[in-house]
Amino acid sequence: MKKVILILSLSALLTHACHTIHAISKSQAAVKIPEKPVKSDTLQLVKSDGNRYDLIVLDPSYETYLKSIARPDWYHSNSFYKTQNLFYVAEWNRRHEDPMHYDPDFYSTYIDYRPDIEYGLKLNYKLYNYFQFIRYRYGIQLR
Repeated sequence: MKKVILILSLSALLTHACHTIHAISKSQAAVKIPEKPVKSDTLQLVKSDGNRYDLIVLDPSYETYLKSIARPDWYHSNSFYKTQNLFYVAEWNRRHEDPMHYDPDFYSTYIDYRPDIEYGLKLNYKLYNYFQFIRYRYGIQLR
């Protein structure tokens, strides 16, 4: 009798454990980034409404990354995002200007990000996470 209860308990436990793993797999499948590489000319810094700027990324995988994987905008300060973006943009533009060593299709866009302009938290956050997305999606380190 004890063996029957033990076997039933173990089978119920294994069934529940497998069900949990299956549920996690479904949620992870919803966050997967598509495998198709996208050219970098989908990135644009645009000026709108007076002194407001916005970042437009036409790659739908970026929005998926931003909503599901990236940390929230309040996780770091605006000065952190701005400092990181200065380094990332400098490296990005250096690669843009060196098509013999770096893929000119991938680095086809020059990013005009200037330290004397206050872009605001929203743009700095989105630009910082664009570089994080490039690292996550394509394995490209800009540092």
